[in-house]
Amino acid sequence: MQFAKEKALGFRGRTRVVGAWVTSLTLLLVPALLPAAQTAAARKLQIETFRGDQMVHEDRIPQGKDIVVRVTDDEGRAIAGAAVVFQLPSDGPGGAFPEDSRFATVMTDTEGLATAKGFQPNTTPGEFKVTVTASYRDYQSASAAVTQSNTAAVAEPDVATERRGSGRAIAIAVVVAGAAAGLAFGLGGGGGNPGPASPPPPPPVVITPGGPTFGGP
Repeated sequence: MQFAKEKALGFRGRTRVVGAWVTSLTLLLVPALLPAAQTAAARKLQIETFRGDQMVHEDRIPQGKDIVVRVTDDEGRAIAGAAVVFQLPSDGPGGAFPEDSRFATVMTDTEGLATAKGFQPNTTPGEFKVTVTASYRDYQSASAAVTQSNTAAVAEPDVATERRGSGRAIAIAVVVAGAAAGLAFGLGGGGGNPGPASPPPPPPVVITPGGPTFGGP
């Protein structure tokens, strides 16, 4: 009986020693692991607009209207291989990327740059925002907005072309009218009972369209 008690006391003693060691190791390791966990949680991306912010579209020619952003970490180091999504408004002022898409997904290069190419503004004047979202591995994603606008000139028709077209139509109409009048006079004068003499028709007037003239009403 005495031996059993001593054995039980020895087992409890060893258990206390092991527990003490576990507690000590936990106290030593947890402070060392916390900074690493905090660093991983704190890593996040940043987006910097290189080109395109406050851009004004005065015509529908897309050349030179690419949006360029740079993705970095919270210490300013470039992130290569990050996925960057450019999103345009679904209606109102804005435009479209190739294939009439409202989205463009681009991967950043070695300098952290991502370029949305082929933007085509629409004909609705006004300000709009392009939403940019970047994501990379276990970093916290980042979002930014690039402000642009379409002017009324984007939706204006080619006034000079319209005037030239109208001038040609008027000239053709006058020539046709003069030819018809001459034909009618010739037919009227060839019958068996000539009627009273009619005055000769006026010569046809031909209007040649010139360049557009801008002035007051």
